[in-house]
Amino acid sequence: MVLLKAINLTKKIPLLPRFNQPTLTADDVKPAREYITAYWPKLTRYNPKDTDSLVGLPKPYLVPAYEEGHEFDFNELYYWDSYFMVQGLLDGQHKELVLGILEDLFSLFKRYGIVPNASRTYLTGRSQPPLLTSFILDVFAA
Repeated sequence: MVLLKAINLTKKIPLLPRFNQPTLTADDVKPAREYITAYWPKLTRYNPKDTDSLVGLPKPYLVPAYEEGHEFDFNELYYWDSYFMVQGLLDGQHKELVLGILEDLFSLFKRYGIVPNASRTYLTGRSQPPLLTSFILDVFAA
């Protein structure tokens, strides 16, 4: 939220008069919340040791996608994706996972001098937009 506040995206954007604002209740969004809650474990990985091009990380982390039955599977943490996924986990129920992801990013920074694009050796020479400070502030404000 710190980043969103900094670029002034937290203000409600008024809808055009011809559109009615939807009214949602907790019951309306319950199936979506249950689906999302059940999906987080499918995105969780833990690889503490370097393997081929995969950089080992000390704590469990999230990958950007998972599709059952597909040959390709993400196993690496992505910097940008982690920031935005953690925004959905700042409800307090996933504090250990969130703090672990932050520790993983610090581990990458300590090892490479930057937070690289992802935890693959061939992606450690470049980074993504600098979100680490916003990440830290968001986690500790939650």
